[in-house]
Amino acid sequence: MSHQSVDSRHGIIVDVEVTPGNVNDSHPYLERIEYMRNHLGLPIEAAGADKAYGKSLICRRLQEMGIRLYTPRVASGIHYQAEFTRKEFQYEEETDSFVCPGGKHLLLRSLEREEYNICRVYRADKEDCQSCAMSSRCLSAQAQKRTLRVNIFEEAVKKCREREGTAMHTHILNMRQIWCEGSFAAQKARHNLRSLYRRGQEAAEAHCLLSAMALNMKRMVKCLG
Repeated sequence: MSHQSVDSRHGIIVDVEVTPGNVNDSHPYLERIEYMRNHLGLPIEAAGADKAYGKSLICRRLQEMGIRLYTPRVASGIHYQAEFTRKEFQYEEETDSFVCPGGKHLLLRSLEREEYNICRVYRADKEDCQSCAMSSRCLSAQAQKRTLRVNIFEEAVKKCREREGTAMHTHILNMRQIWCEGSFAAQKARHNLRSLYRRGQEAAEAHCLLSAMALNMKRMVKCLG
């Protein structure tokens, strides 16, 4: 799988990374951003990426770098199977717990770690939920106690979501559609990126680099002209 980063001014492909097909799209993203900033010296102020790249850790890391991340609008949020959503639970900073509508505490029980997410897991006591008169409004059909998961990077995600629908959000995503998707389309149509001729990741990387180089030469000539 070829991952390409493209300059938004002239459409020059500035970085190519090739990974096996079973690697998630977002996996090499932070590493490539670091490479372009530190080794190529590119002053990246904003980045447009596909929805798959809008992971919480990526949002947080780019925020720390001073880079504004723009991804397509998220169609919907968390779907709750119960009437009471997280908004009905009040957070108490002193005890690091949530208080449910029935006045019971959901304590921090564990951390759930994924590649790009770390969630703090708060759970109520089973006895409190089973004796609660509002349990039918709070628990799903299968649950015996209420659980809340809080992503530790959720504030960074919220800041990214606040940009959705702005003029700059629309502009960046339009530029991504033109240069990123357009570059892949041009390479597939005219620069042999539709299929590989040799096996192995090293051969695939050389193939993708040559394809990017061919397209870059055309665009550089056009810029100089």
